[in-house]
Amino acid sequence: MRFMPLHFLACFLGIAFSAGCSDGRLPTYPVSGHVTFENGDPVPFGIVEFQSMEHPLNARGEIAPDGSFQLGTYEENDGAIAGKHRAAISQLLMADSDPEIRHEHGDFVAQRYASYETSGLEFVMEPDQDNSFSIVVTRRVEQSGGS
Repeated sequence: MRFMPLHFLACFLGIAFSAGCSDGRLPTYPVSGHVTFENGDPVPFGIVEFQSMEHPLNARGEIAPDGSFQLGTYEENDGAIAGKHRAAISQLLMADSDPEIRHEHGDFVAQRYASYETSGLEFVMEPDQDNSFSIVVTRRVEQSGGS
């Protein structure tokens, strides 16, 4: 009975594990930017979402008070996959339950930016490039109700 040399077995197992243990994740690349209104004022809150047009993956990031954001796909701030994406911006504001508590949240973005289909925002992420984007949006116009 012959035994396989130990170094051969170790090499074989190393190759087998490295080839078969991929987590299946597509690589991501850093993506950052700023969201501003047409007059240059920052959009002070919300979520920016990028949806890949080639793979079933989304990247998202929270908008900071200065309008800046960083995207994450698998983990916070890990970036987005390469390729063409369409974007949406969502803002959610819960009504204060106490009428004495008031917070100034700034203006809201126009409703059309909340949907990939209507936002009109498309971006291309390039591997190993500076994927920094300026997103300029319009304000939501409040319609006054009348009787």
